[in-house]
Amino acid sequence: MAVKTNKSWFIIFVLFFILMSISFARSQCVDGTYKHAGRDCCRCGAGSKVVEHCTENLKHGKCEPCEDGRFNSHPTGETKCEDCTFCTHPNENLEVDEPCTAARDAKCRCQPDHYCVSGTESCLLCHPCKKCGAEGIKWKCAGNNNTVCNEIKDKSQGGVIAGIIFAVIFVIAVCAGIAWFLWKKRQPSTGEPGNGNGEDEVWISSASSLPLLWKLDGKI
Repeated sequence: MAVKTNKSWFIIFVLFFILMSISFARSQCVDGTYKHAGRDCCRCGAGSKVVEHCTENLKHGKCEPCEDGRFNSHPTGETKCEDCTFCTHPNENLEVDEPCTAARDAKCRCQPDHYCVSGTESCLLCHPCKKCGAEGIKWKCAGNNNTVCNEIKDKSQGGVIAGIIFAVIFVIAVCAGIAWFLWKKRQPSTGEPGNGNGEDEVWISSASSLPLLWKLDGKI
């Protein structure tokens, strides 16, 4: 009975030792593991790449830092690093906000008086900000937003409307004047003295004959 008990404890101890060994071995791969040739190799840390894969399970192979102009921002099992983003491409209006390192890509930003149109955390393309005239700036150009100018009151439109109203009134006045003239011209004569009718002629003839009557009267 005692022998069986001791054997059971021995088996438990061996299993515990194996589990602890595996756990300890895994704890050495602080950045996790990747599969290669049927083995679990430890990943290389951020800012580095795998040069040689591991030859034993849960062991590191050979890691080296990324070259200049390349980076790896996460632990990796890859044999090459990623290319850094360049902020000096022509016609993109960019400048460096944060330089590229072995463990981090470069971060770009817009040049002064430009705004970002790419909508990404690290801007990839910028356009020139809009310039406002006498109306002034409502919202400044910043980040992903272009300049917003104040609204312009269109004075010329008011002048056009006033000109149209004046022209309509002028045309109405001219038409009214022509209509009045035609109406007046068609009205019949009133026959008042001094207007050249028959009564005036009789009166003038009578008046002019008075001196002759006086002369005849003197002879008689």
